[in-house]
Amino acid sequence: MKGTYPTHLSASDRSVHALESCSFFSQSFVLEKNVSAFGGVHHWCIQQHHTLYLVLVDLGHRALPTEEIDTPVANLIRNHLNGNPVDLIHRITQHFAPTADEPYPFEVMVIKVSTSLRKVSFATTHRPIYFIRNQRLKRISTRTTSRERLSKSDVYSCRCKSGDVVYLSSGGFARLEGGPKNLSFGESNLEALLFNNHRNSFDVQHQYLQETMDTWLEHRRPHESVLILGAEF
Repeated sequence: MKGTYPTHLSASDRSVHALESCSFFSQSFVLEKNVSAFGGVHHWCIQQHHTLYLVLVDLGHRALPTEEIDTPVANLIRNHLNGNPVDLIHRITQHFAPTADEPYPFEVMVIKVSTSLRKVSFATTHRPIYFIRNQRLKRISTRTTSRERLSKSDVYSCRCKSGDVVYLSSGGFARLEGGPKNLSFGESNLEALLFNNHRNSFDVQHQYLQETMDTWLEHRRPHESVLILGAEF
C-alpha cells in the first residue's frame, strides 16, 4: 500500500503535492492515502497573478498513470484562469470521459479565489464542499441529479474573510470500512469531525484525522484512496 501524508498545500505554476505553504492561506493541510499508483485522487493548487485555483479530482477506478492526469489538468487550469469554475469542471470531465453516458462520471471539486477582490467561488459535481465562517458550517453542493448538467448559476460565491475555513474531501474517508461493527465511517461523522476540530491548528487537525483513520481501519486495507484538503483564509 502506498501512503503519503504531506502537511501543507503549495501554490505554484504546476501540479503540486508539495510541502510548501501557499501564501494566500494562513494555514493548510493535505491528508492523502493512495491505495494504488494508478487512478485514485489528485489535487492541484495553482496560483498565477491574482487568481488561485484549488481543484480535487477523484477518477475512481480509472487506471491512468499519475503523469497522464497531473499535467493535463494543470494545463486546463492554467488556460482557464479567467473562466468560471463550472466551465473548468466541464473541460476536465470532457478530457477524461468524452463519451460518458452521464454528465459527471467522476468527482470534480473546484474552488476559485480572486486574491485581489478576496472573492471565492465554489463548484462541485457530487460531494459537498465544507465552508466554515463564524463557527457556522455550510455544506456547498451544486448538483441535484445524476442527469443534470451544472450551469454558471450553480456556482456559490462570496467574499472571503480572515478566519474562513474550507475543506474538500474525496469520498474515500466517509466510505472507510472499519470500527467495531465493520461499518462505513459515514459522511455525517466526517462532517462532525471536521467541524469539531476546525478551531485547532491545522497540524493538529491533520494528525487527528490520520489517527482517526488508522483507528477506524484497525489494520484493515482501505478499498479506495483518501484525500482531504483543508485551508484557512
